Formats: sequence, structure tokens, C-alpha cells
Amino acid sequence: MREKARKLPAEPQSIAIIGSGLAALSTAIFCEQAGYAVDLFERDNYLGSRSEGYGLTLKYDPRGISAQLGVLEDVCDADCPSRSHYLLRHDGVVLGYFGNAFSSDNRGWGQRGNLRVPRQKLRTMLIDKLQDSKIHWGHELVAMKKQSDGMELTFANGKIFKADWVIGADGINSKVVRCILPDTSPTRPLGVHLTLGLTEPSSDVIDPSLLHERGFYTLKPGHRLFVMPYSSPDAIDQTRPVRYMWQLTVNSNQRERKAQQEALDEAYAICKDWHRPVPQLIQSTPPDSVWSSPLFDRDPNDLYESFLKLHVRNQEHPTPVLLVGDALHAMSCFKGQGAHQALLDGRCVAKWLFAQASTKGKLQSCWRELVQRSAPIVQDSRRAAVEWHEESIVDNGGHSLAGCSNSSMLLAELEGQNIRAGNVDDLDKAVGQVKLQVDKLSDKRLDSDADQALSPPVPTEWCNDVWIAIRKSDLLTLRELSWKAKDCRWMQCLIDDDGCTCLHVAAAHDTKGAVVQWLVREAGCSLRLRNDKGELPIDWAVEETTRLVIKRLNAEALGQTVCTKQ
Repeated sequence: MREKARKLPAEPQSIAIIGSGLAALSTAIFCEQAGYAVDLFERDNYLGSRSEGYGLTLKYDPRGISAQLGVLEDVCDADCPSRSHYLLRHDGVVLGYFGNAFSSDNRGWGQRGNLRVPRQKLRTMLIDKLQDSKIHWGHELVAMKKQSDGMELTFANGKIFKADWVIGADGINSKVVRCILPDTSPTRPLGVHLTLGLTEPSSDVIDPSLLHERGFYTLKPGHRLFVMPYSSPDAIDQTRPVRYMWQLTVNSNQRERKAQQEALDEAYAICKDWHRPVPQLIQSTPPDSVWSSPLFDRDPNDLYESFLKLHVRNQEHPTPVLLVGDALHAMSCFKGQGAHQALLDGRCVAKWLFAQASTKGKLQSCWRELVQRSAPIVQDSRRAAVEWHEESIVDNGGHSLAGCSNSSMLLAELEGQNIRAGNVDDLDKAVGQVKLQVDKLSDKRLDSDADQALSPPVPTEWCNDVWIAIRKSDLLTLRELSWKAKDCRWMQCLIDDDGCTCLHVAAAHDTKGAVVQWLVREAGCSLRLRNDKGELPIDWAVEETTRLVIKRLNAEALGQTVCTKQ
């Protein structure tokens, strides 16, 4: 006789998420997409009550997690581009370079790659996507108890809430973890202390060859400094300065956090003799923007095994609790994966939470997927924390200059000619000149001028799609087409029957200037090309907003020569 099928539990009626960070908000959005509103409980009294947070790096993918959350275009609009970086010694000696400034083929030209956005700005974007879910501000969890009908949550303000499921998204010092796994091993120290600051330096401090749409790393044995653009000026308002984030990490076994002014003073003491503009950036940093703390991580495998043992295996009624984000897999910042993994967690939780499975099946499957994905990245990030601060990293000779066929010879020649950050006006130009000398010496000249003169093949099957997207101001489609092509320079070559370029047509249809800006900055289209009537793209701009964007882009490209399209 066939055994009667076991009745599956009803889908959850109430879901409580503890926290309102990236993992929490991602979980809430994916739950809403599945048709369920949730309650989020945040100990902060309001969104702006915590510090602004550091800059995040997200991967640009038209079909990736940001797009699935509905915030990809918002993130692209807020993106503060950083397309390349130098690797430097503390005295300015060039150790390496990543980017295409010295490449003859311009591979990667026009590709977004990574997107950089302040953490708090991304939180705001995600909160704006919530519809029926509610954030309960000023609710600090103090106790959690399993009952026959679900979980009972008690908060510091005396309020009690009951939920069928609880999602712990309350960070590395998670109260949810302490409630369900009181005997779990604590977080693991990384032996590294981090100090972070945000600065708006004056124009005389900025070195364009190091900081214009790029960042840089500076290394000294046991020390690592990373600087990157943090927020861009408004597309129209040029009075707001660009802000930069710097991040100094040093080998240290100190376990206590430092006060802001103390941390800033110590950072300057360490870096005061480093190459320009490092001391100047630190000096121009307001103390209230500084955050300093020792770094820790957490092995999600430890939590996984402990939770299954205590709350799932041999339990008639398993504890319906899941962990996401830093509560489960806190990791170092040296792989730039923390935010991405937190966003992915929400998709995983929603998938299993509403699956046709028993509570035990949902718990085991979701925990396993979360841990299997994140545990290797935690370990890689931990390994990177060690490698970046090894005594040998400055002198190991393993670095290279992208686009250079003989990096070791070029790096040696740069040091021999004393070409280093802080003592030349244009580092790119100086490196490029020495590169030509080295190419001649090694008889491996890269025919860069010829490569640049050759137009990339135009994928004709996409040309019509490009014109349609431009006329509709459909920036998402343009980005997807550039992503498929792997090299969107071919958009520079498109001309219609009137001799108009992509920029002419975009200027006539773009009401906000976003498509025009993308075609210039990402696809490399020139604003100085004229159509058959001798008209520039700005002559076609209908909206004043678009005209202002074109004027600003023209100002950035004063070195271009006005020419007539033949």
C-alpha cells in the first residue's frame, strides 16, 4: 500500500527580518516579488542615523543581481567611475597598472566593468523599491524564543512580535546569532586594523593622472592604502566637489576601535612622508568622516554545523531561522565581494522560503546553498588580507603594467629615470614616453597609431537596434548591446544618411543628457564631429538640460580638435 504523502506546512504568513542593510533589503524585495510583504526591524532610529558608509564595488551585469532587484539603472546613474588604477610604492615608485591607457587594442573600451556607489546611497535605492513591507525603526532585538506557533521576538522598547520565520541580517555582531547559537565561536581576527576617511580635497591637491576616474593603491611592507572616487559631481551642478574615499590598513593585533581624531592623526603620522597626494588627502579629511576598527571575519561553516546540530537534526519542529549577510559570512574587504554576496543572499532566501518543501527541507537547502557559495569567498578574502600586508609584496616582482609587453624592463626603467607618482605632472604621459623607449630597445614596438586608426568591425545586425535605442533614449539597451559586442567603439563609426553621428541623434532625442553622456564616456564618441551640414551635436540639442551636459563634456575634452565628417 502506498504511503500517504506527508502534508507540507503552509507558506509563511509572517516574516521578520532583523536589520535593514543590503542583505535584509535584498531579502525583503525578493519576498515582495514572490508576493509576500515582510517586517524589517532596525535598531537605528532612522535611515540617516548611522555614518554614511564606505564605497561599494558592484559588478555591472544587465541581467545580474542589481538588475533583478530593479536598481541597476539607479546604480549606473550614481556610479562614480574608476576605470583603472596604479599600484605604487610608498615613495611613488610605480609597481604596476591595471587599465587600458597603454593598450594598443583598447580591449574593454566602453565596458562598464565595476560600478562604485556609496553604501548608504544603495540602501536608499533598495528601500525605495519596497512597496508593502514595513521597516520598524528604533527596534533593537534583545531576545528571541521559539514557540509552538513560530518565533517570539522581544525588543528593547518593550514591544513583542511573532513571526513564522526570522531572517537574521543584523551584521557581524548579530544578536540573532547570539540568541540561537550562544556557544558559537566568536568572529576571527584578521590581524589588520583599518582606518577609512572621506575627503573633498581642493583642486590643487588632485593629481588627475592618479584620481581622474581612477584610484590607486600604495604599498609599504605591512601597510596598504587604497584611494578611489567616492561620489561624482551632479550632471548639471558643477559646484559640488568630487569626494574621495581612502582606506588605510596596517598589520596590527590591536582589538579596540579608535576614536576618530586619534585614528586620523595616526594615519597621517604613518603616511606623512609618502608620495603626493597621500598626505594632502589625509590632511583634508574631516574627523567626523573617519571610521577605524580592527577587522574580523566569520567562517559560515561553523555556524552551519552548529545550527543544524542544535536546531534541525533530530528536531520534530526545527527552528525557522536563517542568516544572511555579515551575520553569516562576514569577510574582509580585500576582494570587494561583501556587498555582492549580501545581495545574492536575498534571492536565495526567497527561493527556498516559498519552495514546496518541509520546514526542515527549506532550512537545510537554504543554509547549504548560502554557505557553499560564500565560504570559499570568505577564505579567499582572508588570504588576500594576509597577502596585501606581507613584507615581500613590494619587492616580489610579480606586478605588471597592463598593455605593456615587457613590464619588468619598463618598471625598472621608470624607477631608473625617477618617474614616479608625485614628481611628474602627468604620470600616464611620462609612463607612455618611457614605454616607447623600452619598446624600441626590446624591438617589440606596438604599432599603437596604426591600431588606433583602424576602425573596429561594425556588427551590422545591431546597428538598427542602436539607432532605435538612441531615438528612444533607451540607455539600458545600449548598455546591453555594448556588453554583447565586448568593444563598443564601433558606435563611433555609425553615420546616418545625413552624415549624423550617434551623438547628433542622441542630442535631438535625449531629454536628460544621460544617453549623450554614456556615448561620450563609455563608447568614446566625439562631440566635435560635424554632420554633412557642418552641425555639431550641440546644435541638435533640444532640451536645455542636454545642452548643459554637452557643454560640460566639451569642457572636459578641450584637447579634441574640431573636424568635419567626410
